[in-house]
Amino acid sequence: MTTAESFFQHVEGGGKVDSTDWMPEEYKKEVTRLMGFQALAEIVGAMMLSQWIPYTPSIVRKMMYAAKSQDEMGHAHILIRACEDLGYTREEIIEGYIERKNKLLNIFHYSFGSYEEMVAAMLLQNTGAIVQFQSLVLGSYLPYQRALRKIMKEESFHYNLAVNMIQQLTTHGTDQQREAVQNAFDIWYPRMLAYFGPSEKGKAPSNALKWKIKVDTNDTIRTRWLDKIVPLVESLGYKIQDSELSKDAETGIWSYTEPKWEEVKAVINGGGPSSEYWRESVSKSYENYQWIRDLMNKSSKNQSA
Repeated sequence: MTTAESFFQHVEGGGKVDSTDWMPEEYKKEVTRLMGFQALAEIVGAMMLSQWIPYTPSIVRKMMYAAKSQDEMGHAHILIRACEDLGYTREEIIEGYIERKNKLLNIFHYSFGSYEEMVAAMLLQNTGAIVQFQSLVLGSYLPYQRALRKIMKEESFHYNLAVNMIQQLTTHGTDQQREAVQNAFDIWYPRMLAYFGPSEKGKAPSNALKWKIKVDTNDTIRTRWLDKIVPLVESLGYKIQDSELSKDAETGIWSYTEPKWEEVKAVINGGGPSSEYWRESVSKSYENYQWIRDLMNKSSKNQSA
């Protein structure tokens, strides 16, 4: 048995891997792909949120959302550092996105049209992130596990912030604001269904699943999200308006309106209404702060000289 065969037998049997362990290039590439993918989502997600901080109704709320945005950038930094340990640099991650090589999940190709939409979308997204991370934290790559444990603690704050803000809008807002929140749920619910990816039923397991970098299928994570979000939205006084939505009492399996996967694919490939806006925003920020990277690189070279 070769070293690579022994390695894959190890992870497929539930074994764990640390950054200092030997690993095949295929495994390393898959791990860095997933972590880099998430790092980009954290960056663009923070930018989507930060646009609305000036419109937040109080200084305390502004501070909370500024902290959330800062947290998201911190998550990106943690994940990028984990990628760098395996030789995948931050330049490759960011420049790959700017050059359309690295892609984002569908929900990061849109913008929020109102403060109420932002709050409702954040609730759906944070809930989705929590169930996703609760699964990924059980994966085979230990540095990703450790990163996710820290990230999950902060996502819990983000989730509770979104719940509280919906409650505030519902209790103290106007009829127009409550209607805007419901409209936002109607808009973002189908996008979040697609966020978890198409069903893998009848397909050979992906490398991420086979090597236990991921431990659950897209359908499993989507089901857990529906288990959490449907009663939550209803408890807040709103509805998930999907005529196909129902849960089988015996199997626990949800039925729902299937996302239009060709449209989702087009969005992920850069065809979303805000795809270019966010790409240009990242590019401009990356260019504006080149001087900091140059200074850090110069300092690093001087220290090693």
